[in-house]
Amino acid sequence: MRWTFFTLIYLLIILAFLAFSQDAFAHSNEHKSRQISFVENKGQWGETPLFRTQFHGGYAYFEHGRITYVVKDMEAVGDLLGFKMEPEEYKKNNEPDPEVDHHAYRVHFKGANENASVFPKHQTSDYNNYFLGKDRSKWASKVRKYRNITYRELYKGINLHFGEHESHLKYTFEIKQGADPAKIGMRYEATEGLRLKENRLIIKNSVHDIVEMEPYAYQVINGDTVDIACNFKLDENLVTYEMPNGYNKSHKLYIDPTLIFSTYSGSTSDNWGYTATYDSEGYAYGGGTSFGSGYPTTTGAYSENYSTGGCDMVITKYDSTGSNLLYSTYLGGSGVDVPHSLVCNSFDELIVLGTTGSSDFPTTNTAYDKSFAGGSQYTLTSVINYDSGSDIILTKFSKDGTQMESSTFIGGSGNDGLNTSSVLRHNYADEVRGEVMVDDYNNVYVASSTHSTDFPVTGNALQQSNNGGQEGVVFKMSSSLDDLLWSTYIGGSSADAAYNISISKQGGLYIAGGTSSDDFPVTPGAYQSSFQGGSVDGFVAKLHNNGSQLLKSTYYGSKQYDQVYFVDTDLEGKVYVLGQTAAKGNTFIYNAPWNQPGGGQFVSQLKKGLNGLVFSTAFGNASNQGPDISPTSFMVDYCSNLYIAGWGGGLNNFGGTSGLPVTPNAYQSTTDGNDYYFMVLAPDVQDLQYATFFGGSQNVGEHVDGGTSRFSKKGAIYQAICSGCGGYSDMPTTSNAWSSTNNSSNCNLAVVKFGFDVKAVIADFKHPYSGCVPYTIQPDNRSFSSGTNTKYIWDFGDGDTTMGYEPFHTYTQEGVYEITLTVIDSTSCNIRDSAKFSVVVLGNDVDTLPEVDVCKGDSVEIGIQSYNDPSLEYEWNPKVYQGSVTFMPPSNFFKSKTKVLPRNDTTFYLTIDNQICKDTLVQYVDVIDIKADAGPDLEVCDSSVTIQGNGDGQNIEYIWSETGSYTDTLNNDLTS
Repeated sequence: MRWTFFTLIYLLIILAFLAFSQDAFAHSNEHKSRQISFVENKGQWGETPLFRTQFHGGYAYFEHGRITYVVKDMEAVGDLLGFKMEPEEYKKNNEPDPEVDHHAYRVHFKGANENASVFPKHQTSDYNNYFLGKDRSKWASKVRKYRNITYRELYKGINLHFGEHESHLKYTFEIKQGADPAKIGMRYEATEGLRLKENRLIIKNSVHDIVEMEPYAYQVINGDTVDIACNFKLDENLVTYEMPNGYNKSHKLYIDPTLIFSTYSGSTSDNWGYTATYDSEGYAYGGGTSFGSGYPTTTGAYSENYSTGGCDMVITKYDSTGSNLLYSTYLGGSGVDVPHSLVCNSFDELIVLGTTGSSDFPTTNTAYDKSFAGGSQYTLTSVINYDSGSDIILTKFSKDGTQMESSTFIGGSGNDGLNTSSVLRHNYADEVRGEVMVDDYNNVYVASSTHSTDFPVTGNALQQSNNGGQEGVVFKMSSSLDDLLWSTYIGGSSADAAYNISISKQGGLYIAGGTSSDDFPVTPGAYQSSFQGGSVDGFVAKLHNNGSQLLKSTYYGSKQYDQVYFVDTDLEGKVYVLGQTAAKGNTFIYNAPWNQPGGGQFVSQLKKGLNGLVFSTAFGNASNQGPDISPTSFMVDYCSNLYIAGWGGGLNNFGGTSGLPVTPNAYQSTTDGNDYYFMVLAPDVQDLQYATFFGGSQNVGEHVDGGTSRFSKKGAIYQAICSGCGGYSDMPTTSNAWSSTNNSSNCNLAVVKFGFDVKAVIADFKHPYSGCVPYTIQPDNRSFSSGTNTKYIWDFGDGDTTMGYEPFHTYTQEGVYEITLTVIDSTSCNIRDSAKFSVVVLGNDVDTLPEVDVCKGDSVEIGIQSYNDPSLEYEWNPKVYQGSVTFMPPSNFFKSKTKVLPRNDTTFYLTIDNQICKDTLVQYVDVIDIKADAGPDLEVCDSSVTIQGNGDGQNIEYIWSETGSYTDTLNNDLTS
């Protein structure tokens, strides 16, 4: 039986008080919008409970002085649900037990104020009704629901708050100045025993053991992080806290980490880990490869079967607790297929960036490129053979994983998507670096590498040709992967690779990578305008959103080996990079209070113009004489904290995790040298806020076989790990994991979600994107706030503003309206944040777009920006009118914005349809046909002559020029 309800997450110290904070989490397949709420009791549950909260796996009653938890056997529930889906002939002899086991236990607060008032906060806009049974005394209507409740003065000077964090139940003990945390005592009743293991509390019951993680606290005092030692104390069934070294009660907490979930894939076939990401609901996605048919897939997923090639990609979507597969699928053809990076767009559709050696890799009908261009043979990580070379692939899955919505090749006649240059491959599996990102309109951006001299580049490209050998490439595709919007090489005459891409909110794209070229393109005033030395330098470049201009570019390195693997920007557009170096001493240390001279990794902030350095620090074990870890993820959060993840060990043949710094509150404070490593640096690298190892001790070490993983701005890392290699199962997993064992004889793709308590406010919401007049909406508020006094201000774009968590609003006229949500929390680091989305309101009406002029023979773009709504359909007419109109590409007449080549003046009609109502937009294109004749040739002898030209067209302007000298822009005749 598997069930986890209650896991201790934090011990907080905030403002002028100390606070203990814990998260309770359970199995959850629920949509994120179904947040945890606290429902008042109006008699429907008898007299004792004050509030009740429900979650997938059980519920809790909040009473005076105590809490009652009821958990149920979710395996039995799953068996019953699965049984309902089976064929009738199977059901006859396999009916499961219809009874589901439950276990109730209570937590009493010893010595607490039994009459402490319980106050609800943040009432929701909906309510519940209860009309069950014949006993009318238990009927209740309009029962209110709240986001938070507080036991006020549970102990003298101590409040107890309950709320929701990342879909989990969270509680916080708030200990004010002068109060004594030793008074807190939790007496457990009706369990089957309590015990402590490695300072974690294990609660045994008949359904499933419950684990509360090690308590942790620290304070920030005068800019320095001070960790507070904190331990559980257990006396039979009484749990208390102790802080043996004391604490300062007048300073606040910064960050508190916890392992939210960790799971193996459970594959019985050899299965390697590459990449991971997340979506708007906090669900986790893992990407890897499988070398056989034993990878767990789900019914109805895109592909449940292994393709019998060398290896297939495998993609799995987990729920927010890592206990269930929401979908799991194979992806590939008859050759080898490897994922590099994953990202979700605004519809929570997963986009996969990878490389393939399969000529029959699945593509969709409207794909940009449906043919495999190939290249030369290459063997990746000694096992994976690209017999006919490699192409880049992009694939987009539907939210439920049942449909491949779009899929395309991108490549030339050489190897594409693999960083195969020996000088640039410094870490194990560096070949599989590269990144995919999406913008606000779900356009897709890729940074990668190529050996092709005919890689598809566009006419407006910054760099039209490969300058020599391996080159970086950056390109932008439409959201449906059927149109290459722009594409460019980036590099010099030697080996170059583009590893990472960041889309700045202030405009432009930042690219990071490595180069051995002494003529890499840099811009005037660059921080480093020339190659610094060693085998490789890093580079950082800023491109215009159209891919045609290099706005800023600089080398970034030393006289030794250096590469830049990640780049990120903060809310103000400041630029941060993470990389490796073999430089010694203080080479990469500048204006950084926290540093480790000689460390093999650097984190730096460059000026926006890439013309100077703001700060830089190095970290690592200086005795390694170079890099320690291979970086796999990097982020700057809304508070300007710096998050770093990577792995080290024997597979790299250098460095390792031994000797790296950890903090006293580390999840795992010891290492065998072959582990993962997570760390957080304070803003401006004032201090090391958190660092921990993560891994087992019996295999070749936790690593990835290439690829990127991601931190979310809400403070969690979603990390893919190749673990258990050799058939071991020693990596830490959570008790509710989908699989706590590696079931293969070699490796398993593991996915880890590790959370940090970010003290920020982050605005986020979803809503139905289109409707018909009159159109009433209620946005789904998914904002994140660390405070308890958060304000939500809505501007619906039609002149109406209001406050509330999820207010209703009605649009009475058709149009496109921009909804803005501003969230304010004065206790957060950034105080406020805003999010914007557009809503389309249709009214079966006709409107006119501005007229467009184009010269005959040229193409022109017409239409409107597409809106983030999968239910909207667009169609242009006329698609072809007497052969006089060409759409480029032809499929674009089903787009909101399209390029056309009209031969004559044409009126176009764009219909926008949401299957209920539709609007029509009219756009006139005026084709201007200009004809010029300069007149007959003349011969003259040193005298004045008048020549006359003729022009046919509208608003003609004449420009005459004699080689190197004279111009007249007014007249059609010229005297010279």
